[in-house]
Order: sequence, then C-alpha cells, then structure tokens
Amino acid sequence: MKPSAKLSAAIALASMAVACSSAPPPSPPPPKAAAPATQPALPAGHIARRSVEHVLRQGPAWIFRRVMREEVLRDDGQLLGWRITGLPEEWSDVDLKPGDVVTKVNGIAIVMPDDAWNAWKTVASAKEIRIQLQRAGANRELVIPIDGDPSPDVVKALQSDQPPPRAPSNNRGTIVIEGDDGASRDNDGSY
Repeated sequence: MKPSAKLSAAIALASMAVACSSAPPPSPPPPKAAAPATQPALPAGHIARRSVEHVLRQGPAWIFRRVMREEVLRDDGQLLGWRITGLPEEWSDVDLKPGDVVTKVNGIAIVMPDDAWNAWKTVASAKEIRIQLQRAGANRELVIPIDGDPSPDVVKALQSDQPPPRAPSNNRGTIVIEGDDGASRDNDGSY
C-alpha cells in the first residue's frame, strides 16, 4: 500500500471510530495555515518528467540493480529478450509482471550493452516510454506517458556517449587507511 493510501485508510478508520463512539465528537482543531502547493496528481499510468530525469541521471545501471531479469533465447540461439523475475515494490502500479519478456524499449531491442544505452538516451526527449513484451506467449506493448517537458540539460547530456553527471549528494563519508603499523589514518594522513 502506498503511503498516501495508508494515510487515507488511517483517516477513514479514525473517522469511523469517532462516528461509532458514544462520546460526543471532539471539537474541531483551530484552522491551520494553508498547506504549501503540491504537484497535481498524475493520471493513472503516467510518470512525472522530473522522476524520469532523476533516473536518467543515474545511468542504465540504476535499472539493472532494481529489476531482476534473465536472458530468453529463441530456438536459433538468438536473444529474444529479458524475462522479468522481480521488480521493486514501488513499481507495483506499473503493468509489468514477473514472467514478462521485454523485447524492446522505445523500439530498440536490448541485445548488446550499447543497445541499453541507446534506449536509455531515447527516454530523455521522449513523450512516453514504450515497452514491447511477451506475456504468456502473446505480444503486448506497454506505453507509459511522461508528463512534462524534457530538460534541455538532460537531453544535451545524453546526446554524448557518457551518462550525465549525477546530481550532487550531501552524503559524506570518512575514508580510513591503515598504516604499516596497523594504526588508522584520517583523510589528511594524520593518525
């Protein structure tokens, strides 16, 4: 269940509990300041451009770490596509299912590593993501509309042969290097 659905369910249960109790309902809380404007809800099956561009900045490895898959070969030994064996939980509203065999993304068969990069680059300026697949032996096409205009920076970055730079991160770590005597040194070389 999505967080917003959990919140809605919790509010509904709380409302039912108040309505069913014998005590009088509590007085309403004082009015709050207006909540900050939120993004309008997307139509079912759509994805926001900002979400797509966030993923594009991560490079194709991002999806390969999250989607479990295995090769599917034709009788002649050629690659047919990639069978989905597992998907991230947050993709539960996408019409991909374990067992689906993805054969193309935006018209590009993903046979070689360069094919994955070329398909990835098409998404930067596309108005939708088109996934051709086989489900239970039948050919299907999944179309996911992308809401919003492409960012010229992301499109330009993906026109090169290198992934765009990742967004800056506030994550900072400490590197510990042990000296010959087993003592630990900080980043600056001090002990």
